[in-house]
Amino acid sequence: MPIKEAMATAAAAVAAAATDAIVELSHASGLDLPAYRADHVARRIQRAVELEKLSSVAELVLKVRADDAARDRFRSAIAVPVSSLMRERDELELLERRLLPAVAARRASLRVWSAGCADGAELYELALLLERDGRLEGSYLLGSDILVDRIAAALLGRCGKVEVPARVRARARFEHRDLLRDPLPPGLFDVVVCRHVVTYLAEEARDRLCERLADALAPGGVLLLGHGERVSDPAALGLEPAGPHAYRLAA
Repeated sequence: MPIKEAMATAAAAVAAAATDAIVELSHASGLDLPAYRADHVARRIQRAVELEKLSSVAELVLKVRADDAARDRFRSAIAVPVSSLMRERDELELLERRLLPAVAARRASLRVWSAGCADGAELYELALLLERDGRLEGSYLLGSDILVDRIAAALLGRCGKVEVPARVRARARFEHRDLLRDPLPPGLFDVVVCRHVVTYLAEEARDRLCERLADALAPGGVLLLGHGERVSDPAALGLEPAGPHAYRLAA
């Protein structure tokens, strides 16, 4: 067999093996791994093999399938739970000074969804902001995440190292939800915050998620992504820029 043909055959075999491993790990972990960026998945798989002290991806598949704790660790490695709104004051000020007042001018009570809420810090920060502005009472706040352990952490009611007052916690609801697979939560939202999620997704999945998030907005509602994250074609989704990595659905 010619050298070039042999190299192509070997490369195809490696690619096929990698694809099979991704499929098996997807089934074992319950995550749609092809929806994530290939380089991100490859790094996390290699890191998981090292951390679990295994010798191959095949062994990782077996361990993730049989060991609940290992499965949770792998899911967290892929989904990368991050909640950092409190450390980015420019976004909080954008919400408080420009976005929320414009939305609140349309209705007294607001519907807010933190999509990929991690430990709930972002949603609680928004709840505290609404309380300062006298808009918390009657508003509906929902946090959702693909990781069950993050939902458990969110229910503890902490915003960083600060315990959230019970009156504020009482306004927040949290649920397990896969943003790419599960139905959208019922109702249209005035504010949707989805930060540090789309950056880890492959292009097709990223566009699909942005479309789903836009579909969850009420007319005039705003979508806030994280630093470096953007909607590929806002106009196609009926969105218009409303600030850095912020978009508004046409009323």
